[in-house]
Amino acid sequence: MKVIILAAGYATRLYPLTLTRPKPLLPVAGKPMIDYVLDNLAPIGGIDRVVIVTNAKFADPFQKWADDYRATKAKLDFTAIARQAIRE
Repeated sequence: MKVIILAAGYATRLYPLTLTRPKPLLPVAGKPMIDYVLDNLAPIGGIDRVVIVTNAKFADPFQKWADDYRATKAKLDFTAIARQAIRE
């Protein structure tokens, strides 16, 4: 089973907090919000990959978070996919 987390927004309503950090990585009670989601999903058997869809601006912070999460918590395989901004 694959888990897809859609996190490609810029969270402009939370500026200046989200100028340099994506909203799912903002800390709540000492850990990033996304940790709460993954901590609840990790015990479910059969998850073979977690795909995080993000924007190009925040691809690196998500990859760093994913590497840290895998090393310290659940041994889940992560893929961070950066989508390009669509301009009209």
